[in-house]
Amino acid sequence: MAPVLELRDLSKSYGAITVADKLTCKLEHGEALGVIGPNGAGKTSMFNLITGTVRADHGQILFDGDEITRLSAARRCRSGIARSFQIPQPFAGMTVFENVLVAATHGAKMPAQQADEYCLEMLQLTGLIDKANDVSSSLTLLGRKRLELARALCAKPKLLLLDEIAGGLTENECLSLVETINTIRATGISIIWIEHIVHALLSVVDRLIVIDFGRKIAEGDPKETMASREALLSTHGLNAHYGDFQALFGVDINIHAGEVIAIIGANGAGKTTLMRSITGLLANRPDMVTYRNTPIGALRADQVARTGIAMVPEGRQLFQSLSVEENLIIGGQIGRKGPWELEKVFRLFPILKERRAVPSTALSGGQQQMVAIGRALMSNPELILFDEISLGLAPIIIKSIYEVLPDIIGEGMSAVIVEQDIAKALSVAGRVYCMQEGRISLEGRSNELTREQISAAYFGV
Repeated sequence: MAPVLELRDLSKSYGAITVADKLTCKLEHGEALGVIGPNGAGKTSMFNLITGTVRADHGQILFDGDEITRLSAARRCRSGIARSFQIPQPFAGMTVFENVLVAATHGAKMPAQQADEYCLEMLQLTGLIDKANDVSSSLTLLGRKRLELARALCAKPKLLLLDEIAGGLTENECLSLVETINTIRATGISIIWIEHIVHALLSVVDRLIVIDFGRKIAEGDPKETMASREALLSTHGLNAHYGDFQALFGVDINIHAGEVIAIIGANGAGKTTLMRSITGLLANRPDMVTYRNTPIGALRADQVARTGIAMVPEGRQLFQSLSVEENLIIGGQIGRKGPWELEKVFRLFPILKERRAVPSTALSGGQQQMVAIGRALMSNPELILFDEISLGLAPIIIKSIYEVLPDIIGEGMSAVIVEQDIAKALSVAGRVYCMQEGRISLEGRSNELTREQISAAYFGV
């Protein structure tokens, strides 16, 4: 039997920018393939080439043994290829049922009675049956993600393409969605899933490929491929001192592209010292900290910021004599070019737009934390470090800050969350390091560590 999908030397360029460089891979019937890589690597471009919204310059695409390289997007859809999108865009004025009915009648060309029955079946499968008559605009983000799945399934695909469908979800929502995707897998549909939330991906896929600069740079068993993949940032036997006092002892951590990790521990455990060492606020030997395999341990803080690393520091550390807008602009001046700019920060935190001309000293603690986060985002980092993000804030403010974190992380950044509130940190992180007395006392996946293990590592008992 021919593979359900085969890409042969698929290439696409826009002038000097190559988004697909001789991509070659196969997907068997019933298989789930994961695709990872940094922002701009060419992952979504690969989906656009497969679905026909973008035409390849060179190479071939075979679906069920038939070449579809020059077919229109509509014909590819009707032949059995469906996809979800990074940002759900349901028909806002329609009900959930009406949204999926469009896919069944226009995509799969089902007759009316069959379409009705099939749509209800897919809503049941994706956990939306109780929302069938609700207007789609009333759904939560998780609900809209489920609707993306249901609408794609109602086109009766043999191949389902999922583009960062877990982006922006909390850890519990992500686990719930993974359960749904595994249920879909059990029906025999082949799946290709692009995702930055790696631990979610590893719970579903049989095989993993890594793409960068439009090229496939690794392929194989998911855990083996992840283990062999170079870390975005690593510390290597990191030591740190304040005068004669040693604060860190041989700390080793790894952070991969698109990953969110939590670093937890009691006061004085060394968490903030670790952040200061990574960002150049404490000097080290060059090889003790590497970023994209380049030693940065001896760089100044401003040099580290220009590599693509930003920190939201403990205590906010705003420029007190400057306004909200001026504080944000400074963040943009020291970083890289990218999508984060004033208006995008103001959309994330609308209250800051209202108070853009107000001095930072006149803000509440929660508003100051928003400015600190916005300032870091304005540098368009690839890796963002949140140091004690909830320290000194009221519970309602902490809740609102954590509600926007998935929106930030969903942009594809890697993130480190330093936090004393264990439950909050683990709610958004896929992996955790626990520190005690300047050393790593525990490491593991957030959903695999027990409360007893964390307590023992946290308190040293």
